[in-house]
Amino acid sequence: MSEDPARYGLTDIPPASRRIRDVARPASGWIRAVRDTLGLTLSDVARRLKVTPPAIRSFEQAEAEDRITLGSLRRTADAMNCDLIYALVPRQSEPAATTSPVSVRESVPEKVTDLTWHAQRGES
Repeated sequence: MSEDPARYGLTDIPPASRRIRDVARPASGWIRAVRDTLGLTLSDVARRLKVTPPAIRSFEQAEAEDRITLGSLRRTADAMNCDLIYALVPRQSEPAATTSPVSVRESVPEKVTDLTWHAQRGES
């Protein structure tokens, strides 16, 4: 028996959630792109996490290769004074298993969408 999507606040797909699908991760990964955009060095982030700069480089590589853990990604985001926003966005508005539309009610804040747009282009 499938669960009621309304239980989790899943009712319709907001425009920002649809747009987030179109944002491609930079080849170097988000950690590197955002770090560069914010003007932070490997040493800056390493110092904040109390690790070595090569450890940060490893996090960047792991994230770019889909190998980083959410915990490491969250800690790194925090060290860069960023929020990690983790989202699952349905590929279609009406999954085959249900007859009612299912998606996320709350949209990703416009500032996050803007940051990703600027980060992709190397702007601040």
